[in-house]
Amino acid sequence: MVNDDSGNKVDSPRLESEKAVSDAGMSSRVKEAFTSFVGTGICEIKPITQQLKKFCQRPQAERFRIAPSRMVDDVEAMLKSIWRNDNDNNEAVDACLPVIVIAFGSAMRPAQPSRGWSRVQGEPMLLTQDDSVYYDTRLAFKEWDVQIAVFAHEQESITCIMDFLRMYFFRFKNHRWPIAWKHDGKPFNTWGMLSDGFEIEEMAVPISGRTNIICHAFNFPITFMMPYIADEVPTIKSVDMQIEPNSNMKVKGIVTSQTEQDWPSC
Repeated sequence: MVNDDSGNKVDSPRLESEKAVSDAGMSSRVKEAFTSFVGTGICEIKPITQQLKKFCQRPQAERFRIAPSRMVDDVEAMLKSIWRNDNDNNEAVDACLPVIVIAFGSAMRPAQPSRGWSRVQGEPMLLTQDDSVYYDTRLAFKEWDVQIAVFAHEQESITCIMDFLRMYFFRFKNHRWPIAWKHDGKPFNTWGMLSDGFEIEEMAVPISGRTNIICHAFNFPITFMMPYIADEVPTIKSVDMQIEPNSNMKVKGIVTSQTEQDWPSC
């Protein structure tokens, strides 16, 4: 609130730079939302080993990393990215393990029609419930492969982390999570989703030359609505109207040259 020339309180006008803010359609927002969703599940892990106790004591930002848009096909490159410092013997004893690495496929793809439909024709939509401005909006229904890789020095730690994450993903209420966007300075959400018949694939990833490191990974797709928002659009205001029939008027049924039949009233 600010004061006008008369000293009255009025709403502060939004700056042009604030109004211009828009991240709709940016894949980075999908990554951030899914990473936050996984981070909540990581916080549920209960330590059963000394390494896991240290893992749970670290700040959340040090428990997992985001890999570039590549999967663990190049596991050596992913492994090198999690070291605190590479030592002269190229050993992993100083690595901050266990650690969880989240990777995304190199490209998105359209989601299967059986899961839902995109809004391919621009439709006037409100971004927030209390807004009065409609925007020309399209929604692309997309699918993206993700991979969650866990690195540890011992099997017990890997098993515990994978079990807790699996139980987190399998809870039905966790089958969707919000993706936060902003357009014209206004925040709004779409949703990321796991399929109702969600199945998760777990695999052990071999690491050549690293006998003291174990890696397991989950593979599954996520689906989401990617918003594309254009200009403001005018809308037609509607007025509720109720038409009451004349009580003396009869509604006719089938009329022929021989008969005229009153339609029974309801």
